[in-house]
Amino acid sequence: MREPADGRRHDLFATHNSRTSDGAKLKRLMLASQTWIHRRVDTLKLGAEGPTRRTVSLDVTVPKRSAIIGTRGKILVPLALIAKARLRDVDTADRDGKSLPILGTEDNSSLARELLLNLVPAWILKERELNAECRTHIDKVVSANVRKSPELASFDLWMSKVSLRHGREQDADLSVFAALARQLSENFLLIVEVDQAILGTRTILKFSHDLDTPAVSGGAETAGFGLRIADFGFAASQHVEVQVPAGLAIESMYVVELDPAGEPVDYDFDIADVERTISHVALTPGSRFSTGELRVDVIPARRGIYWFAKVAVPAVFVLALLAWLEKLDILQIVAQDFDIPSQSVSLFLTGPAILLSWMARTPEHTLTGTLLSPLRYMFMISSVSLILMAAAAAIPLAPAAWEILWITAGVIQLSAFLWLIAFKLNFPIRNVFRFRRSVTAE
Repeated sequence: MREPADGRRHDLFATHNSRTSDGAKLKRLMLASQTWIHRRVDTLKLGAEGPTRRTVSLDVTVPKRSAIIGTRGKILVPLALIAKARLRDVDTADRDGKSLPILGTEDNSSLARELLLNLVPAWILKERELNAECRTHIDKVVSANVRKSPELASFDLWMSKVSLRHGREQDADLSVFAALARQLSENFLLIVEVDQAILGTRTILKFSHDLDTPAVSGGAETAGFGLRIADFGFAASQHVEVQVPAGLAIESMYVVELDPAGEPVDYDFDIADVERTISHVALTPGSRFSTGELRVDVIPARRGIYWFAKVAVPAVFVLALLAWLEKLDILQIVAQDFDIPSQSVSLFLTGPAILLSWMARTPEHTLTGTLLSPLRYMFMISSVSLILMAAAAAIPLAPAAWEILWITAGVIQLSAFLWLIAFKLNFPIRNVFRFRRSVTAE
């Protein structure tokens, strides 16, 4: 901070005025982002081998009057608010695919402070005590490194006290300052350097990064995950697209826009009428400070492992049932004088080999594992049943052991068959219809 000629340090108000240039421009870019970010598309791709990749494409026209000068003919452009401590394997690019430099942590924090200082209402800046308190809280908010931090709780408490003490509960400037401060406490502002030639020209800017594996919820036959979009109101038009790995299909996807108070104000949903791995929703945010909640429900694809399970598990069950009918003398299938050749045992053992070949042998996404694990367990049970039947047919066991082996093989295969029936009965998209009914009722 500069020292004035009389040797006294500037107060917060003086500091605020001396550094308004970049902060004021960033303020215009952030508050009026919907005027220059025409369309934003968030794409989530759930990788077949595990990672979840988020790619964001922005259709922008950066206004000349708000250009923040960077280095060597570059300008600084804010692209998004991203949850703190979660940015991994980040890539940026312009419309030609050229990589864009990202503003470093120190410069980013400095610019965020300038932004907040330019948003502080004038009546706070006029009181020296409030100046000092405000500066302290701004520093804490910007430096907070986790979501739901104590710094944010302290800031909210201070804001409540200040607004009540001065009768400013309905102050619009104070509300805007508080809203953006809360966003910056939980998220950091991704700022890139772009060639200044794009000023006033419509262009495309992109960035991508890995996300933490979404928390998967739901039953075995239908699972889903959610995602919070902190800067849902950043663009004039917000689109979200999700792609799931092969072997899965999207049952439904919906996004809800929440106002700054956390109340739902709008929604869009996409219910799959045919089996597909990609789904798309879009909204026109009503507020710059809106947040979004995304929910995706996924089911196993009807072809592939699910189709094979519908054939293989009942087939093994029928085989076990026929063996039981033969054993109980209800149905005679094998001649009394027939000796089972040893080669037949190998035929039994090819079954487990085929079934177990459907088990995952490479890393996969958590959602894939959650949805397909019941089917894989059914394959394991069927494999054990076939092995037990092969052992009972080939090994000259004592009568009691022979009886136990056949009973065990039949019972466990019956459990796999009943599990498949339960899985199939729960397959309809009941969660989607429940959501649609609740929306209609509102």
